[in-house]
Amino acid sequence: MLPVILNDPGLSQSFDLSLSYRYTKEYDNDLHQRLNKNQCALYPLRLLGAPLLHLPYGLWYLFILLKPILLIVNFFVLRRFFKRIGPHVLYINNGGYPGAFSAQSAVFAGKAAGIKSILFMVNNIAVPYSKIWRKPEKYFDKMLIKRVTRFITASQYAGTVLKKVLRLPEEKIQHCYNTSPLRDVTIPREQIRQGLGMPPHGVLIGTVGLLEKRKGCYVLVEAFKRIMSHQQPMPIKLVMIGFGPEEKNLRHCINNHAISRCCDILPYQDNAFNYYNAFDIFVLPSIAYDDLPLALREAMSMGLPIVSTRFAGIPEVVEHNRNGYLVPPGDSVGLADALILLIQHKNIRADFGAQSRVIYNERLSPGKVMEQYKALFSQYAQS
Repeated sequence: MLPVILNDPGLSQSFDLSLSYRYTKEYDNDLHQRLNKNQCALYPLRLLGAPLLHLPYGLWYLFILLKPILLIVNFFVLRRFFKRIGPHVLYINNGGYPGAFSAQSAVFAGKAAGIKSILFMVNNIAVPYSKIWRKPEKYFDKMLIKRVTRFITASQYAGTVLKKVLRLPEEKIQHCYNTSPLRDVTIPREQIRQGLGMPPHGVLIGTVGLLEKRKGCYVLVEAFKRIMSHQQPMPIKLVMIGFGPEEKNLRHCINNHAISRCCDILPYQDNAFNYYNAFDIFVLPSIAYDDLPLALREAMSMGLPIVSTRFAGIPEVVEHNRNGYLVPPGDSVGLADALILLIQHKNIRADFGAQSRVIYNERLSPGKVMEQYKALFSQYAQS
């Protein structure tokens, strides 16, 4: 999302944009590859982050105890920086809520530095106070809310949840879909399909994303096993593109179900659009802590019919019986039945795919989303 904002010529002509970020070598390299040269000022900052995220679960409690120290250190670094550059509007791009420590510190530092308008972007679903580690944060959240001018959410659903968790007034929240730059297809469709052993008349089903339980990977494997237990009129293959902690277990599961000949797990691809172009159906079986995944938006931009779940923000862009089918989260039988319908009806696939592109162009394209951001920034830059 940030590269689209920073590379947009309309925004860069209207505003003096800059980006400050917590420096890591990997993020810095990726950022420079995605941004147009000399498009905006970049400020890599040495901020404290969350280095223990991948350590055993028990160490989370130690990290929670360290949170106030991390927030305070980041606060002083950011306050000094904000005073130096003096922005009129501070747009903080966060994950879910509460999200990154550096993002939270930025709210307090921005207010202390005299920034009048602080916009806090929430890109996923807010964590409720029913979680043990969230209970002590109620008072902290109240202080943060007072300093945020407006919360921006990436879906209406995320806004509804955030409003409920933080008890926000309606005027404190605005929703604006995320977007992403489109990539050119660099490998012909036929070449990708041949490499996967898929003949022209076969049906290639694909999904792209992290291999985590919350993404519904096991539900998808169960659904595909059900599909392949019945004789199908044409060759069918499922391709799962991604990486994550469940990859090894998923491969065991695929082997145990005896579907390894028609189900592949591929590593993350630098240009997934080559694979979207080769897919006949895109499936997204999300079951938890997801909102409106990037891969879904990309697949829609390529005119693919969608099979997904009635979860979080997904139904806002996947309309049942218009550009895809929606099933309850975790319903492997329903997922299989929906996929079979599309497998067996090429005309429905074509109709749904055409509507995916229409919905993408109307709601999710960079042009449409940047119009919203230009209006948003203009409103607060002048206030």
